[in-house]
Amino acid sequence: MPTRADLGRWLAHAAQMGAQMGAQMGLRIGSGDHLVSEAFYLSDPDGNGIEVYADRPRDTWTFQNGQVQMDTVAVDSGAVLGSAGLDADTLADAPAYAGAPAGTVLGHVHLKVGSAEQAAHFYRDTLGLDLMADLGSAVFMSWGGYHHHVGLNEWHTRGQMAPQTPALGLDEVEFLTPDLAGLRSHLKDRIGVQDSGDALSLRDPWGNRITVRQTA
Repeated sequence: MPTRADLGRWLAHAAQMGAQMGAQMGLRIGSGDHLVSEAFYLSDPDGNGIEVYADRPRDTWTFQNGQVQMDTVAVDSGAVLGSAGLDADTLADAPAYAGAPAGTVLGHVHLKVGSAEQAAHFYRDTLGLDLMADLGSAVFMSWGGYHHHVGLNEWHTRGQMAPQTPALGLDEVEFLTPDLAGLRSHLKDRIGVQDSGDALSLRDPWGNRITVRQTA
């Protein structure tokens, strides 16, 4: 979400949805304050986790030894609602949600891997991602100094390799680049890279398919 106020309006909408769906079909929402952002979590019917969040201003992020400092602590939900001029006691009277505002983007994606350390090397070597934070069981990587565009965690998959049978979950992640030629040259000798002309596609060691497509 572009701003904390936008996140507050979405939180009110989610709370209203949970009330409307009732206990049997309730919308379960988790949360986490990650220091660089405030986030709320829910799952889709296939079990894919969805994180709705707003970043704190970049000049408030702290770095130590070249890594951005992140954590998971309690979110002040009341303050998030308050930033949108809303109150937890009067959510039933909140205006109807107008939908995601302009400027909402897919900020990052988490992928399950068998080894966070190995994954960090793979994504650095193939896509040029920079390591932003190493938590041992998870690494956070990005381009351009963002806290993370890709999270790679072994929280439920440590030691596992690619699934041998079809499974529910994310099928593919697509990135856009203005310089596909440079990446094509970098990956030209790597086994398993598929080149369709306007896109390159490969799988990481855990079966996650990554496609990089040329922008117009």
